[in-house]
Amino acid sequence: MDVDASQSDSNYETESDMEISEIVDTTIHIQGQQSKEIPSRILNDFFHVMDRINRTISKRHTLSKQFARAFSDTMFIQDKRDKLEVIAYLEKNGTTFAAKRKSDPEWLWKRIRHYIPEKNILYQIVKELFDCWGSVVCTVTKQPLFSDESWKKARGILHDIQKGWVSDPPNIPMYTDSTKRLSTLVVTLV
Repeated sequence: MDVDASQSDSNYETESDMEISEIVDTTIHIQGQQSKEIPSRILNDFFHVMDRINRTISKRHTLSKQFARAFSDTMFIQDKRDKLEVIAYLEKNGTTFAAKRKSDPEWLWKRIRHYIPEKNILYQIVKELFDCWGSVVCTVTKQPLFSDESWKKARGILHDIQKGWVSDPPNIPMYTDSTKRLSTLVVTLV
């Protein structure tokens, strides 16, 4: 079941609330259904990949927190089916996805599986993220978001992505099946 653009836009208060999973067609890239090729036995964990660049960004930059959130949303693609179930459940209970994300994001992440896509898709979206955000100037300090050190770390992250060291391994479920029912919504416990 696909969500068309007009339907998905209504679930967000602003365009900036739209996630990468709504921009990139992820219907054929559900975790566990990727190629059977294992590019490497080396895997980086997402926290350290994101931390490599986030720690080089000045916390005084007015958009440092927004970049960190955008980077996380870019790295993790939400399972489309889970998200549609959550949206339906929230609408049935008189709220929206955007409102729940602001008030209780942890509730959402327990109910929507997410995964890091295969290396070619991940490289494309992370490179675009870095290109878009890197030169954004702070309104207070007038400095760009990325310093020379940040750009160096960004190139390193893109290298690791190209090698396949960041994506979830294919055909290895990253979630255990420990679910329970909440009304009609399955709760995925990570």
